[in-house]
Amino acid sequence: MWRNRQSAETDRLPKSVSAAQLTLLAESLGKDMLIAVATTALLGLYLIPGEPLWLQLSIWMASFCLLGIMGVPLAHFIENAVRNEPRVKSAERLLTVYTGLLCTLWSSLMLLYWQVHEIERVIVISALVALGNISVATTLILYRPAMVVAFFCINLPILLKLMLSGIMDQIILALLLTGAAAFFFRAGWSGNRHLTEALTLRHENRHLVAKLNHSLAEATYANAAKSRFLASVSHQLRTPLNAIIGFSELIQQKVHGPLGDDRYDNYITDIVESSDRLLAMINDILDLTKLESGELEPIDEPFRLHDVLQQTIDQNTSPARHRDITLTVASPDSPIELLGDRKRVIQILTALLSNAIKFSSPGQKVTISVHSRDNGDLEIAVIDSGIGMSAEMTGRVLSPFEKNDKSGTQLGAMGLGLPLAKALAELQDASIEISSNQDKGTIACLIWPSEKIIGDPARCPAHEAVST
Repeated sequence: MWRNRQSAETDRLPKSVSAAQLTLLAESLGKDMLIAVATTALLGLYLIPGEPLWLQLSIWMASFCLLGIMGVPLAHFIENAVRNEPRVKSAERLLTVYTGLLCTLWSSLMLLYWQVHEIERVIVISALVALGNISVATTLILYRPAMVVAFFCINLPILLKLMLSGIMDQIILALLLTGAAAFFFRAGWSGNRHLTEALTLRHENRHLVAKLNHSLAEATYANAAKSRFLASVSHQLRTPLNAIIGFSELIQQKVHGPLGDDRYDNYITDIVESSDRLLAMINDILDLTKLESGELEPIDEPFRLHDVLQQTIDQNTSPARHRDITLTVASPDSPIELLGDRKRVIQILTALLSNAIKFSSPGQKVTISVHSRDNGDLEIAVIDSGIGMSAEMTGRVLSPFEKNDKSGTQLGAMGLGLPLAKALAELQDASIEISSNQDKGTIACLIWPSEKIIGDPARCPAHEAVST
């Protein structure tokens, strides 16, 4: 069973959305912590030596760096945990606890700095709170519980100290910091919602693609099985059918003497015609299965169009005479040579011509008209004035087993002739075009590409379109 290769990013994500969120968060957590530790260490080495509480600040810096470095193994633990669905909850709790400890330690830096720089506390504290909130909103945007805990741990201690001081300036600062924290929290919450929706949609699409691939694989297998079955049945049917046709023709030709009753002549004629029609249907099915499986390869060789038209007329003279249909050909006087599979071109034109004969009334005429188009393509049109087709049916008759609504069943049509002709034409870079009007007739054209025409065929007048 095969399936299409999806993007590497989608394939590596776990099945559940929550596990995918933790995976993406863990990928960035370790890198972010290493950057934070390096920045803090460099800044501390520059500022701490001149600070009055250098010992406390050094202890704080060492604690923060140690806790930050622990984010690297934590990220690896989360990535491994999400692969096992029962361990996802443990990874979520551990991430939340780690975030709370880290943000509480960050908040303690603000309280520690407060004791040393009373005058500059407004600027420094505001900057530290804003920096912490921005980091939380961007780093933990994929996981809401850890983001909520982080916001509380960063903001709550300093806001309580400001509010409980009883000083109006500090109370105003607390209100301003609360508004800023609310803004960053809302941005992180909204971003989490959008990312969750995007991940959910991605997982749904992946599930849908997997189902479609599974259905396509099953359909491909079923189609291949159908083709093998039809090919096998067709081969098995042709052997006894050829025997029936052979012996029937011997009887029809009275090789060993008369049958004894004139009625037997009619019976044997019906047997031969029915067998021939059945053999033609089996051959059509076999060709169609070969086309679907890609086993039918056309042979490109030069041939004279005149000879092909003559052979097509000869093959259809008997059924045309039987229905009192006159066959005519209108083609250029100069010989035309084409490049293609001669046998398949005869098969295509025979399908178009037999259809025209089948749906024409006794006494009518069917014409094969040949002329070149303005773009250099050659048009071989089979024109009849028979029962015609509706516009809807014109678009359907080129599909397998679709038959003309009028007289299709009564005339023994199976609905394979035109689809097979279309497939054989496309196999040789040609095409089939059909135009028809109800009760006015049909024009079925084989359009042969100019690059597969040898020489420059003489132009002849175009056929008359069916009147509306």
